[in-house]
Amino acid sequence: MQATVKKVMGEVKLQPDKQVYQVFGFSSVYESYSEECADRRHGACVLMVIGLAIAALGLGVWMFGPSTIYYDRLSGPSFIQHMQIAPHLVLSVGVFFLALAGKVRGEDQLGRELFLLTHYKLIGMDGNDAREQVDIRHVAEDEFNISLNPSGLTTEFQRI
Repeated sequence: MQATVKKVMGEVKLQPDKQVYQVFGFSSVYESYSEECADRRHGACVLMVIGLAIAALGLGVWMFGPSTIYYDRLSGPSFIQHMQIAPHLVLSVGVFFLALAGKVRGEDQLGRELFLLTHYKLIGMDGNDAREQVDIRHVAEDEFNISLNPSGLTTEFQRI
């Protein structure tokens, strides 16, 4: 008896005589997720370059800046002289941009197998969630090899 994969609202129902499952629409969902991760990495890279430049400027002024600064008492110090007076503030702004870049980047991109485990519900033969009891291998675009693991742990967790 040839059974079909039923994906309802992110669900894949496992069947006893089948290991190759077709998860319809997975490749398009994963592609949009990959593009989103790439966009985040690009934005984080831009923020990191800006943060490194500002932090290097602040550190350079702090280490190699003048020991005495002269300025006109009536007009006050210029912007450059303000940076020479307090280079630690410039360095702090650079470190802030670096921290913001780390926050924007977020977590690394998940692999296809882990993405399937985290975003789809795998329903076992008894009707319960079977995400902790399966071994998943990506075969093709929407095709996965899903087999039940009797020890209850996936091979990704066994490697750790």
